[in-house]
Amino acid sequence: MWLQAVFTRDDLALLLAQWLPAQVRLGPPGSDRFLYLGRPTHVELVRDEGLRIQTRAKVRWDLLGVRVPLVIKSITLMLRPVVARKNRRDVLQLQASVEEADLAVTPGVVDRSIVGIANKQLEAQAENLSWDFVKTLSFHIPIPDVVTPVESFDLIARWGEVKVTAKALTFAVSFKTRTHRANRAADAA
Repeated sequence: MWLQAVFTRDDLALLLAQWLPAQVRLGPPGSDRFLYLGRPTHVELVRDEGLRIQTRAKVRWDLLGVRVPLVIKSITLMLRPVVARKNRRDVLQLQASVEEADLAVTPGVVDRSIVGIANKQLEAQAENLSWDFVKTLSFHIPIPDVVTPVESFDLIARWGEVKVTAKALTFAVSFKTRTHRANRAADAA
């Protein structure tokens, strides 16, 4: 049994417009490194890749104990949805990376350096950007005693797949079912 969700580019653009602006921590908990993302200016689905987002941004970074705010005129991010394994089951993970950044007053070599540092930090955070859909989408449903001898029904998410086309992002989940019976002797009657 399958359950499939299809998100068009417009659906995802609307979702991003609700999420952004936001800040993304670029370091371990307690660190003072953040990427502040503005409202999206462009959203595009890239076949077999993910969701490309363009926006404005700021980076807050401590260099030698001095807080350095950097303004980014334009930043292009790629969000790659993948099904990964975590705690021996599938999770939907968003792997984020910066493709390009145009800082307001720095030469291109500094832009590329900041992109490299940000991508290392985003890669380290990838596990935190995941959804345990197996846990969320698995249910134990009690059956009213109007139906006997069936007591309950389980709908158990097992694994998933994600696919990106130029028009939509599709997420499909495979399920198994299980019925619990109160009294096997009642089956024979």
